[in-house]
Amino acid sequence: MSVGGENSSALLSGATNVESGCISHADMNNDYGVYQQVRDFIA
Repeated sequence: MSVGGENSSALLSGATNVESGCISHADMNNDYGVYQQVRDFIA
């Protein structure tokens, strides 16, 4: 479930939106796929 509707995001100057799977906020800390995306993004 997304706040503000599907495909909505906050505008942030200089930011790049990155596609990710639909998971709950709490599951972000426990999802290996999210970990891999973050790791690869900052590497």
